[in-house]
Amino acid sequence: ETKKEADFITKHYHVTSEKILVIPNGADTPETNSQMIFDVIGKRCQYALEVARFDKNKNQINVIRGLKGTNTEVVFAGGPDFSDNGYYEECLEIAKDSPNIHFLGWLDTESELLKSAYVNAKVLIAPSFHETFGLSIVEGAMAGAVPVISNTLPILDYDVFHDCLTIDPNNPEDIRRQLEKAMLIENTPAFRAKIQEAFSWANIAEQHLILYRGLTNESF
Repeated sequence: ETKKEADFITKHYHVTSEKILVIPNGADTPETNSQMIFDVIGKRCQYALEVARFDKNKNQINVIRGLKGTNTEVVFAGGPDFSDNGYYEECLEIAKDSPNIHFLGWLDTESELLKSAYVNAKVLIAPSFHETFGLSIVEGAMAGAVPVISNTLPILDYDVFHDCLTIDPNNPEDIRRQLEKAMLIENTPAFRAKIQEAFSWANIAEQHLILYRGLTNESF
């Protein structure tokens, strides 16, 4: 799904690079007119959204440490890792006295609340240490959010994300600064169009068809 994943396969599984084609995940643009998210968090505001299960790699805790007690609203969609509830509980404990930190828990991918959270988000934060791809980044950008991405993530290799704000995932203060900066930026229609073109299912399906045609020597 990314060049770094292809490099990993080449290095550790001894597959020649000529046999690897990098094709990203596709995504649908979240669409809804629902304002449900504001009813759930109890206020109408601009906010940063992270969509992920709670575990150490997803790094919600450093977002909370950086933003707790500030004027920047942060919404987390996702629940605890089923094999370890402790990290989620720790995040709840750290955030318990911060009215700007909101937890939605687990949401179905087709839920109206999740769509509402995406469509109304000002910023999509992806503070993970590692990802194979990072689908929520694409979905958030398609919906109109400004992406703020860990400087470790391979999705930054795609040209459309080259100019995005990045964060040091180990540094809560850097996360706070970059999120505050992102709150002042607009996700332009031109940027959204580039994201939608690059990661739409129509484009991704075409890339798969090109691959299959090459393997089967057939046209279809």
